[in-house]
Amino acid sequence: MMYYTTVSGWMVSYFGKFLTGAFHSGMSTDEVASAFGAMLSSPGEMALWAEVVVVAGFLVCSFGLQKGLERVTKVMMLCLLPTAAFAAGTYLVYLNGAWLNPGETEVGDGKVTLDVENKTLTIENVALTEFVSFEAAEEFTLIVKETNTITPEAESIGIGTNENLPALNIVLEEGASLDITVDMANAIYIRGGDLKVSGAGSLTLTSSGGYPTLSAPGNITFDGVTVDITGDQVGIFCKEVYDEVEEDYVPTAVTMRNATVDIDVTAGDYYAVYCALGSITIEDTVLTTKTSTLPEAENGGLYVDGDVVIKGDKTDVKHTGGIGFDGGTITIEGGKVDVKSNDTALLGYSGVTISGGIVKAESTNSYAILGTKGMVSITGADTEVTAITGSENLAAISNANHPDNPTFGDGGIHLDAKITVQGMNLIVGVKKDAEAAITLGENFEIAGATLKHESIGSSKTKTYFVDAEGNALTGEAVVCKHTYGETPTWTWAEDGSSATASFPCTASGDYTAVVNATIISETTPATCIAAGKTVYTAKATFGGKEYTSTKEIAIAIDADAHGETELKNAKDATCTEKGYTGDKVCKDCGKTVETGQEIEMKAHGETELKNVKEATCAEEGYTGDKVCKVCGEVVEQGKPVEKLAHSYKDGKCTVCGAVDPNYVPVTPDKPDSDSPQTGDNSNMVLWIALLFVSGTGLFGITAYSRKKRAR
Repeated sequence: MMYYTTVSGWMVSYFGKFLTGAFHSGMSTDEVASAFGAMLSSPGEMALWAEVVVVAGFLVCSFGLQKGLERVTKVMMLCLLPTAAFAAGTYLVYLNGAWLNPGETEVGDGKVTLDVENKTLTIENVALTEFVSFEAAEEFTLIVKETNTITPEAESIGIGTNENLPALNIVLEEGASLDITVDMANAIYIRGGDLKVSGAGSLTLTSSGGYPTLSAPGNITFDGVTVDITGDQVGIFCKEVYDEVEEDYVPTAVTMRNATVDIDVTAGDYYAVYCALGSITIEDTVLTTKTSTLPEAENGGLYVDGDVVIKGDKTDVKHTGGIGFDGGTITIEGGKVDVKSNDTALLGYSGVTISGGIVKAESTNSYAILGTKGMVSITGADTEVTAITGSENLAAISNANHPDNPTFGDGGIHLDAKITVQGMNLIVGVKKDAEAAITLGENFEIAGATLKHESIGSSKTKTYFVDAEGNALTGEAVVCKHTYGETPTWTWAEDGSSATASFPCTASGDYTAVVNATIISETTPATCIAAGKTVYTAKATFGGKEYTSTKEIAIAIDADAHGETELKNAKDATCTEKGYTGDKVCKDCGKTVETGQEIEMKAHGETELKNVKEATCAEEGYTGDKVCKVCGEVVEQGKPVEKLAHSYKDGKCTVCGAVDPNYVPVTPDKPDSDSPQTGDNSNMVLWIALLFVSGTGLFGITAYSRKKRAR
């Protein structure tokens, strides 16, 4: 009993924690375990709740069996019913006719995986023959892999949600597809919240029987996906959400971003997109819609009571049926927009603003562009707008669908872009308290047309274009802010002293801007063999760019305009002949430009000494002749040099060998003995031998004497 008393205490504690928010929906396993561990680590808390259970038990028992135990048991059993129902709420997804259990389930050749904790359902290669319903009370995600189909056999929706689901996210993986085909129902029906479809896959929805193909009370978003919708009533139905607290309707929104969307509802008489109180945003999206073109069909385009925004360079809208309604504004900031409708093509109750992109709006029997009470503004250097109407009474561009009604047409029209208008009435503007309801940008014009102002009441003015005769302009006209090509037409003065650059307007062709140029020149003179020239360069600045042109005027050959010369026939003067300064001859034509002059002969210059002879004792010498190095003439003769005296030695001249007549030879003294005389080597060997023998004998005697003493 103590075990059950303790566990019962735990349950009472848990109930208290649910009431206080300590336990709440969405807690992870770890969070629950942490709370349980905290309770087990608190003996006081467990004893308290066990005591509460014991006291309650004694209290029940005090009333007796029938009034106590039986009555309490009945109440407890009745409480088990909602508890069981609450437990059944773990079934979050109804799929193919049964509640889906958590984990992986095989369905035919594919499989589905329900992750209860993360609120995700993954389908992969499944072919369902019954609807899928998401019954969670929290945001849920459907992940699509590979190829999948939902084709209910009965008249049933394809995918649905309960009213408490705040949002359903459909994520299509790259290459994945989901194809839903239904009859007499909605392909996707969101009962209570938002729908977001994203990813790199494709979603195909097909319905029939007069039901919207895709319906949601909240916001609908396509992000990055390819969506193909076919139906016979409304392609996308986005109704408003009622706020019970505020007791008012909350606007919703349809957003297409980086997507490719194709909507075909030509089989019905209604709309491609219906967003009653919300807004529509199209950004970098290729949107193609096809609606009924029957005259009795309603304006079957993008029906919205709020704002429409189209932007992004990648946006390309091809649309049958008008855009807008008697509500918000239409803003086009970029991309391509091509709208054709039986009714008004572009209808902005509070105004139409086009500031970029290429827009074509065509109506068979109404306005092409209409800003009911707001301004129609078309601006942008790169903006191009074409407005066409087939109506005989209504203008192609207007801000007043009832010009005589003072409650309409307060915003006027401002034009500052290239606009082509076709129809019986081109542009009509109405504005309150204004002299001109139509205003033009700088340099803006319609060729051959002017603006006419008319008062249509005490407080309103109507403005429209008229021709030269004052009649309302009809047919076709191009109104533009002048744009110019990159190649001007140049006009030069004959002598090159001045020039102008002409820039024709490429839009209208009836206007040309003329700019005076500044001139600089560079001359190459003529020579005796070649013509010269003067090159004139014109520079003109227009539209922030500089343009140039050149004009060349030739200069005839000038026979006397010799260029560089060279010296020919020059000759230096010497001591033997005259010189010549040389002729200056033109290098180009060879003509003598300047004749040279004769140069007088020069005196003898540098000399050299020749015929020099030194004197000896045998003959006279000569100082030598100074001779001109140029002509060899003796400039100065030399002089003889007397003979030199003999140089005797031992009675003879060392130069010529002559005998010294005064030489007396010296007689040497006779030696006293036959001993060798100084310088006589004939007996030298004998003397050496005697000295060697004597030394040997002396050494032997000395050695013998020492030996004898030793004995």
